[in-house]
Amino acid sequence: MLCFCLLQFYNQQDGTNVDTFKRVLDPVDSAIQTHGEANSNRGENVTFIIIMCSGKPKKNMKVNQEQMKQFTVLLKSAAMLTRTILRFHIIADTDKIQDSISSITTKWPEEYSNRLVFEYHKLAYPPGYEKIRNMYLPCATQRLFLPDMFSEMDAAIYVDTDAIFLRRPEELWEEFNKFDDMQLAAIGPTSFYRLAHLKVPYYRPGGLNPGIMMMNLTRMRHYPLGSIPVKEGWSTAMLGIVNAYQGRLQYADMDILNIFFNQNPRLLYPLGCWWNFLMTHCKKQSPCLPHMASENRGVALLHGAGDVFIRNIEKKLKVVFKVFEKYNIGSPVNGILTPLKLNLSASVKSSSSYCDQVENIDDLLTMELKKHK
Repeated sequence: MLCFCLLQFYNQQDGTNVDTFKRVLDPVDSAIQTHGEANSNRGENVTFIIIMCSGKPKKNMKVNQEQMKQFTVLLKSAAMLTRTILRFHIIADTDKIQDSISSITTKWPEEYSNRLVFEYHKLAYPPGYEKIRNMYLPCATQRLFLPDMFSEMDAAIYVDTDAIFLRRPEELWEEFNKFDDMQLAAIGPTSFYRLAHLKVPYYRPGGLNPGIMMMNLTRMRHYPLGSIPVKEGWSTAMLGIVNAYQGRLQYADMDILNIFFNQNPRLLYPLGCWWNFLMTHCKKQSPCLPHMASENRGVALLHGAGDVFIRNIEKKLKVVFKVFEKYNIGSPVNGILTPLKLNLSASVKSSSSYCDQVENIDDLLTMELKKHK
């Protein structure tokens, strides 16, 4: 059954842009204000949010097909590695998404299909701001309004559909326990954020990639705007940035979140780059690989941003996707680890590839999977 989330908003007629969108809040008790236990009791509710939009069907048919292929691999990687129940909230602009997802998991052994629970939701934008739905990519900005859309949810992890778990998803969830009493989100770095020519601020040193974003939704809903001694909410802050930087938000939600955390760095928990490994992390100038080496980490979640899993720009990373795509879920992890190592080894190196120049890239892409034999 399709779930519908209702948003409660009101407009304050004072003529200012930043105050045109406010959420009605109940009185905040001391437990929510201090968040003393906000990060400690989430082990049984590992929750992910996925946004899938088709846009114009004829124009985006091939894109939609590729997105579903990538999402299938994401689900497969999560189900094969997890030891708990994972709840996925799917936000979509068409009911057909539900049928497509059901057709994926019904083919799996019950042991694995039962590990994933799905709930479906319609898109929900603030009144008067529906126009930002198509900024950059269809519905990408929907993630900015998740705290109000899921008004009763305490925490969730937003994940792009082009991601592959190489480590148990619940271990990413455990990162919530590392938040201090002020941090309200965790996002990993991107090494080369292309905003210099746009003259907008971004999180230093290299920017953020919010393709994987851990959200303490309770704290985000009660985020105070500046010095105003009233709990205004996260969504108001997001719309304030939209209004202030109109015409300069080339990457939409990515820009908006970079601007926000540039202004509020204390509120961000920096997520390790191994939990959002991008092709640009293979560049020599990137601090990611030295950081992973110092922590003795392999890639925990591979992110195919930039169509890496579709195009032949980073063959090593595409190999990971293709091996997972062909893997029959239910087989031992060795059933994917062995062909993965063989295919990575056989991959012809390219001088134009960043990751091909990383000497131990094969080890980095298999290190975490080896722990799940």
